Amino acid sequence: MSKRRTIDVRPQVNLSLAKTFRLCTGGIAHRLLRSFLTLAVVVLAVAFFMFLLSESMFVRSTAAGVSGEISESRLATSLFNYLYEAPPSLMMSQRLAAAAQGDPQALDEYVAVTGWERGRVKALVDASAREQTYLVFFEEMPVGNRLVLVRKLKGREIFRHFGDAQEQSAFADRITPMLDIELPGGMTGFRAFLAEFSESMRELDAFALEWASAVKALRQESETTAGGADVVGWLRQADETVLASWVDRVQARGFDLDMDVAQAVQVQLRHLHLTSRVSRELNKADRVSGWQKAFKQRKRLTVAQKLPMLDDDRAFELLSDTFTRDELDAAAAQAREQTRLSVLEKRLSGKAETGASGGALTARQGFLLLISFVVCMVGIANAMLMSITERFREIATMKCLGATDQYILVQFMMEAGLQGIAGGVLGMMIGFAIAVAKNSASFGATLFTYWPGGYLLSSAGVSMAAGVLLAVLASIYPSWSASRMVPMEAMRVE
Repeated sequence: MSKRRTIDVRPQVNLSLAKTFRLCTGGIAHRLLRSFLTLAVVVLAVAFFMFLLSESMFVRSTAAGVSGEISESRLATSLFNYLYEAPPSLMMSQRLAAAAQGDPQALDEYVAVTGWERGRVKALVDASAREQTYLVFFEEMPVGNRLVLVRKLKGREIFRHFGDAQEQSAFADRITPMLDIELPGGMTGFRAFLAEFSESMRELDAFALEWASAVKALRQESETTAGGADVVGWLRQADETVLASWVDRVQARGFDLDMDVAQAVQVQLRHLHLTSRVSRELNKADRVSGWQKAFKQRKRLTVAQKLPMLDDDRAFELLSDTFTRDELDAAAAQAREQTRLSVLEKRLSGKAETGASGGALTARQGFLLLISFVVCMVGIANAMLMSITERFREIATMKCLGATDQYILVQFMMEAGLQGIAGGVLGMMIGFAIAVAKNSASFGATLFTYWPGGYLLSSAGVSMAAGVLLAVLASIYPSWSASRMVPMEAMRVE
């Protein structure tokens, strides 16, 4: 009988994670140029992503902060218009819609001023919010779509025009093919709004009438208390006791006003009065010629241009007979602050698309980002396929030594992941630095005043994770191809 031969087949051995990591880093270092190309693609994609996210956060936080500053700087004007002027119907609707966010304090004020039941006011607030939603929808619609859907109708004319069921059906037929136009609440919600529009307008007119009556009564009472004098001038000069009594009378009429706000308004009134006095003085003929001589200017400046320069010694010498040094310094500081806010408001108005967006990025930015990610994934996959072609013999040798398909797959994906981590960190830093530099040039120190630290940290984490994910996803097919190679076929490749 022939002697049987025993074949000893030993189990394949997978290297530990630490050894695999060292093997990956060694492979990256050995093919440094190829790794650098892959890294560069990831860096560019992540840098672009981080730049978009950071700029969006900067614009939104700065816009919110500047908007608050502007509102605060116009507090006196806003308060007097609110307390002593009856607003038109559309403005009243806007005020009511602002309370639809669940502000119980505003709702309580409306109830107290008009004497209406709370449920009735709440229903009107909700109706006004729906009206403002549709008004904004039609106002922001592209011109071409707008002409097709509503022709040249504007504002509430649109709602009155579509009060007819036949017109609503025609509108539905026209808007259905416009896939890029999303009607709030759909056609069902729009029809429900139109059905209640007329009744809502009657309620709004009745509410506005009650509000106007309360405003008129408060104005007459304030004029009587001021003794026939200008109410603004009377409050500007009022002492703390008189100011407190005015606050009490305003509160008695149902309006929400506290002493701190009244004091802030009084300070603003004094600043405005001072600026008005200085402006009138600077407009006098002798002051105009005196200013040009003192500053040796050939070109005549406007009053607005002169106000920030009032803390200059030459301006004090010219106006010292009328104003003190402190008054001129205060007027100059106030003028510079208003100029700063005006400049920032103009710069932010051009970027309102991002700031007004509900998400971190606009639809256009998201589309550009998606395209860039797809291009980067193709670039990474191509670079890795070329790397695999160069490593046929290495892969075959590893398989002959016992490397499993799974191990080859893990190794190549780990290499991609390491490059994704490095590219994510570098891209995040580069994109962040570019965003800071760009927005610092636009907003100056205001950028750091309203620094969105928490949002930036989350954006950095998302950007780095996107870099790793991008590299790993792009490496799936090349890694799978490498793991499925037959050793003998790979050894034959020259």
